[in-house]
Amino acid sequence: MNILIIGNISSIHDEKWITFLGKNSKHSFYITQEDQNIPLSSNQVLHYQSCGIEILPNLPSFSLIQFWQSIKGWMQVYRYVKKYKIDCVHVIFPTPHIFWVNFLKIPLIVSTRGSDVLVVVKNLIQQSSFKNKILLFLFDKNLKKSNYITCTSELQKKFLEENFIYTRNKISLVRTGIDVDFVDSIVAPSKNENEIRIFSPRFFVPIYNLETIIEAIEKLPTAFQSKVHVQFVEGKNVDLNYKNKILQQLSRVQFKYSVAKYFDKTELIMEYKQSDLVVMVPHSDGTPNSALETMLCKKPLIMSDLNYQSPLFNETCLLVNPTSVYELTKAIELAIVDYPKNLLDRGREMTVLYGNQKVEMQKIIDLYNTLSTK
Repeated sequence: MNILIIGNISSIHDEKWITFLGKNSKHSFYITQEDQNIPLSSNQVLHYQSCGIEILPNLPSFSLIQFWQSIKGWMQVYRYVKKYKIDCVHVIFPTPHIFWVNFLKIPLIVSTRGSDVLVVVKNLIQQSSFKNKILLFLFDKNLKKSNYITCTSELQKKFLEENFIYTRNKISLVRTGIDVDFVDSIVAPSKNENEIRIFSPRFFVPIYNLETIIEAIEKLPTAFQSKVHVQFVEGKNVDLNYKNKILQQLSRVQFKYSVAKYFDKTELIMEYKQSDLVVMVPHSDGTPNSALETMLCKKPLIMSDLNYQSPLFNETCLLVNPTSVYELTKAIELAIVDYPKNLLDRGREMTVLYGNQKVEMQKIIDLYNTLSTK
């Protein structure tokens, strides 16, 4: 079966999924993304090609105002389907990628990741402008075409089932998953034993709530603050206004900090392994790889007390209210002084059981195989 994947293929998360599927299934893959996404690096191009995956030219960014771009995009996708005899389209992160399947009449799989539905689609529902009504209509229309939908968390699944009732018999839970063998293969780098190294792995985007992390660390006792070194990562597709806000906030702090532009997958695992604590308190979330990687490395972890409804986050880390600076400060103090060892052990155990990429990706391969036999 020939499968066209439309997603953010320059994202490390999509790259992990796509290359695993290319290596471990019998199907042929063609991939594309919108122009506005970060271009593929030369290493990513080689990685995809080594897995036998064909990279197709980018699509023009979807737009209601510049509607001619959308028309060109629809025509381009249609040409891809005809030229490469595509049997199935797999949309990863449906907003905005689902808008490109508007006129297709072939099997469709849609994979949600978190903010795509829990933020973007929720806003389309709650903020009822004329533009949002059109976008919600198109989202609903195209989602109805799907044969299968996968969600990385129970929260996404619940949201879709409550707001788009027809999805109830279509949804499978497929967590993002991580490559356990790869993470275990990375050797922990040496670290400064006089430092308390805290890692904030989520990007400079408002939903990730970095300002609360900074405020909470500022309220630590002086004895801790003098030893703390916080590592931030700017990431890709950052919100420039939010980035400036965070950098201004950091310019006034007393503790040490570093801001990396980006980490590749090896650098990222090394960062986890040399950290004393990993903190992420987003306002909304899927099943974050960053949390799974932290737990697999058996490192202390603080997360938002969101309704994850997953065994992965049941007694495996410290959970706090993402709007409470006081609560987060107290959790950081506890984690530095006396993080419960049973959470470290259970966190790794649950990740191996429920967050293993091999297990989760096989669920998607099974969906492909089911479609190929119909």
